Amino acid sequence: MPRPRRTRTKVVKTNVRRVVKWKRRHNYAPYIILFLLLLIGILAVIFQDYLR
Repeated sequence: MPRPRRTRTKVVKTNVRRVVKWKRRHNYAPYIILFLLLLIGILAVIFQDYLR
């Protein structure tokens, strides 16, 4: 039985590198935080209208 070559680890490493590059290129964290703040603001306005 010949041992299977370790090709999966190489593929995983390249995929991880691609994901890291993509995350660095598209840094969504600030946009997500701004979106959440907007949602909270809208919900607060709606709740104020209901509480009146």
